[in-house]
Amino acid sequence: MLQPVEQLAARRFPGDSIVRGNKSEQTVQAGNAVSCNVAQWLGSRVAAVLWNGALRRTQESAAEGIPPGRRHRQPPR
Repeated sequence: MLQPVEQLAARRFPGDSIVRGNKSEQTVQAGNAVSCNVAQWLGSRVAAVLWNGALRRTQESAAEGIPPGRRHRQPPR
């Protein structure tokens, strides 16, 4: 069986990563970890979608002559 340090290395964690707990707890933590490069890729994809959505809404608002921050109608009182 792989040691916790080896499991983390397989998931591309830096060699100086600190994992606390006994060996069993470290194994659980390493087993539940998301690979650093996968987390970075996922985060960059989410950021791109959020950025592009915000940019598109800004462009649509400008095309419609709506001032920034006033995209959504106010509910009736």
